[in-house]
Amino acid sequence: MATLIQSTTRMTTRLLPIWLLRLLGYSSLAVALVNFVILLCRRSPPSRQYIKTAPPFTIETYSEAPPIVQQTSLRRTSSSLADIYYDKSPPRSPSPFVRTPSPPQNLTNQRWSSRLVDNMIAATSVLKKKKRLTISLKNTILWNPSQDVNVSNHAFHENAIPLLSRLCQRYEVFLLIHTNNQDDNDQIQRLLLPVLTPTTNAPPLLEKSRVIYCQDEMAKVDLIQTLGPAVHVEGGWEVDDGEEIVRQLRSSVQKLVWVITRRRRTSFNKENLKSKDQDLLVDSVELTDSLLDTSLAREAGFTMDA
Repeated sequence: MATLIQSTTRMTTRLLPIWLLRLLGYSSLAVALVNFVILLCRRSPPSRQYIKTAPPFTIETYSEAPPIVQQTSLRRTSSSLADIYYDKSPPRSPSPFVRTPSPPQNLTNQRWSSRLVDNMIAATSVLKKKKRLTISLKNTILWNPSQDVNVSNHAFHENAIPLLSRLCQRYEVFLLIHTNNQDDNDQIQRLLLPVLTPTTNAPPLLEKSRVIYCQDEMAKVDLIQTLGPAVHVEGGWEVDDGEEIVRQLRSSVQKLVWVITRRRRTSFNKENLKSKDQDLLVDSVELTDSLLDTSLAREAGFTMDA
C-alpha cells in the first residue's frame, strides 16, 4: 500500500514551478487588456484639431479654436479679385507633415465665381469689339487719272495712308477692290504691300484676309451685305460713281459715306436737285468730294483747311 501511494505521488508532481505559471497567466491577461483598449481607441472618432501655420520647422496644434493673430509685417504676393474680396492670402503649399482641413464648399464656389467674373472683365477690356467698316478702295483711298479703263495708273490720295491707319485703330476695316484685269489687280497689290507687311516694331496695318477683290459691282454689293458693316464708304470705279450701289445699300447699312466729284456734288444743291436724286438725300447718306472731309476723318482727328 505504501508503495502504491509513493508511485502516485511521483506521477502528480508538477513539471513547471508555480511562480512561472502565475507569471504566464498575468502576462496573458495584460496583453488581452491592452488589445481591448487599442480596439476601443480605433473605433471611437478622433477629436478635431485646429492647425496653425507656425514658423519654419515648428508646428503647433490646438484642441480648441486657434487664437486670432494679426499680422504686422507686409508680404508681397500675387492675388486675385476673389482673394482680396474674402481677405485671404494666396494658398501656400501644405506641409508634408500635417493635413490641413479643406475649405467649406460654399466658400470655394464663391471664390471660383468671383475669379470667373474677374477674368471676364479683363477679357472684355482687352478684346473690346470694334464696329465694322468697309471701304470701296477706288476713288476713296486710290485714284486713277487715266481715262482708259484698261490702263492702270493708280496712286494714293494725299494723306490717305495716315487716315487709313487711324481708321484701322477705331474700326474693323475691310477693303473692297473692283479690278478690271490682271494688270489692275497686280498694280493695286503692289501699292498695298507696305500696308500689309509687318515691321520690326509693329504688326501690319491691315491683315491680308481683309483685302477682298471682286470682278464687278454686283459682286461688291453681295460682299458688303455679307459682311454687314456699320459704315460703308463708296466711291464707285473708273466709269461709275457708285450711285446704284448707294441706292441698294441705304436700307441695309446704318451709315453710308458717298465720295463723288465736286461737279456731281453740286447737283445735290437745292437749286440743282433733280427729282430722281431726292431719295439719296437722307440722314444715313453722307455726301463728300474727299474722304478727308467726312465725319469719319474728323473722328480720327483729321480736319480740312477752309
